[in-house]
Amino acid sequence: MSRPTDYKPEYAELARNYCLLGATEEELGGFFGVSDRTIRNWKKKQPEFAAAIVEGSRHANAKVTGRLFDRCMEGDVTAIIWWQKNKMGWRDRTDVVAKVGISPIDELLADVEGTTFMPKDRA
Repeated sequence: MSRPTDYKPEYAELARNYCLLGATEEELGGFFGVSDRTIRNWKKKQPEFAAAIVEGSRHANAKVTGRLFDRCMEGDVTAIIWWQKNKMGWRDRTDVVAKVGISPIDELLADVEGTTFMPKDRA
């Protein structure tokens, strides 16, 4: 026989309000004095609790995204880079192409001619 739940209907509104402030599910557990597992169980068994968490989190995320957007529009370079990386898929990387067995002169000629150099034994 399972233990009765400590969940109370007023927890849905409390969770929504706390998530509006940016609380994570782990922080909700601390707020209600229960484990992360209990929070997950309440979400499964109490649809209003799960919906409250989603709603509060969406509003908080929208506020933050709006502020980030404003900072980008003001020219904040750090905000712009963050936006590009996280919203546009931009990455800090360079592709390194190894050119083994190609002389610097052949590489230069290939660049000037706009061709791809193929070693003589493959041509």
